[in-house]
Amino acid sequence: MNSATLARPMAPRTTRSTSEHAVGDAAGLGVRPVSESFDLVHQAIKDVEDPEIPVTLFDLGVLRSVEVVGDDIRVVLRPTRLGCPGRDRMERDLISAVQQVDQRYRVAVDWESVAWTDEDVTARGREVLREFGFAVDIADAACPYCSSRDVAKQGDFGGALCKLPYNCRACGSTFDVMRSSVPVAVTLRPSIDGSNDG
Repeated sequence: MNSATLARPMAPRTTRSTSEHAVGDAAGLGVRPVSESFDLVHQAIKDVEDPEIPVTLFDLGVLRSVEVVGDDIRVVLRPTRLGCPGRDRMERDLISAVQQVDQRYRVAVDWESVAWTDEDVTARGREVLREFGFAVDIADAACPYCSSRDVAKQGDFGGALCKLPYNCRACGSTFDVMRSSVPVAVTLRPSIDGSNDG
């Protein structure tokens, strides 16, 4: 029975492979593929995007690990918010991505209860989010359009649980900042009239 595990180097929970064929590195997730089908499945999983933001779950830091044992695949995800309403959609998209490559695989998706933070986002993920008008660092939010830090929070809820609406005082753009379930101390910046509304 072939088994292989692909795990992010920074994942708190990784699973060791029991296959003597699973060695080396595969696209930053940990273990070299043991077959062409496995390689295609791995890439399909890695390419699945968030339901609301055009960035992959891997680059967003939601995809934590992938374990393949025979025809069974276990995918571990970390939600951006513990109550994220997009979880069912992510599961369906992952299962669909695998089955489009090879229908023999059975996919199980497990969710970590560990809170996602902006540190889980890859460098590429940060760049993609910036291109689409999202900021990542809630503790030091900067406008994704002009890079100004003269920004103000516009409310406690954005278009989704994982987003906070902000406004840039420098260029006038509105944008969302990704937020996690982890409380973060935010430095309030005084507005022009002297009030702290950031």
